[in-house]
Amino acid sequence: CGDYDKNAGTANGGLPIVSYDTQAKTWQTEGKLSDEQLSRFTISGDRLLIPGTDPVGGSYFGKYYALEQGEWKTYSNLPSGTHCFDLLAQGSTLFAGLGTNYGMPTSVCRSTDGGAHFKLVPFRKNGTEITTTLFTDNGTYKSTNYARTYNVFAYQGSIYATWWCAEKEIFDKFGGLYRYNEAENVFDYYGPAPYDLYRNRLSQSYDAVFKGKFVLAYNTVQVF
Repeated sequence: CGDYDKNAGTANGGLPIVSYDTQAKTWQTEGKLSDEQLSRFTISGDRLLIPGTDPVGGSYFGKYYALEQGEWKTYSNLPSGTHCFDLLAQGSTLFAGLGTNYGMPTSVCRSTDGGAHFKLVPFRKNGTEITTTLFTDNGTYKSTNYARTYNVFAYQGSIYATWWCAEKEIFDKFGGLYRYNEAENVFDYYGPAPYDLYRNRLSQSYDAVFKGKFVLAYNTVQVF
């Protein structure tokens, strides 16, 4: 729910979270969150998590929300994460796919203690670590020089993350799919992905695997 950047989360106390009781066959409101868009739900143990796509009152640290013992708790501890587009839970380990502004180093962070603390995880292609400090035009950052990781997902024992940048020249150099290297705590380049796949930020993506291929769906479906 929400509209990403039209400030819906500032009205009427935030965006409502609504649940459906399958036995009673009724809808009920489970509270409100101060965010401009809520797109995904992640289950981590006995907690329900929601990435903070565009939190009200943004800061250097991104946010996610957790339903704990019937109450929503806000965690503002995602470094470099102006936006949080996705969360992946693997036991007590959490990965967060972030939207960073220029000057911020990377677009994924990782927690090994259930989300209490996060550390940034770099992306690497052909031995070069990718950071937005590379994205300069004669030493000046362009307004579109930010990184986005809309998807973090698991498949056959590996963790994958997408990497996108609005500046197509930069995307052509670094954009695509990356696989997590646990031994070195880095996402290494795995393969290309089309630039247009990531352009519609409002529709957000849903990842899946179909017949051994990755499927990422936005306003269209791409298989690679």
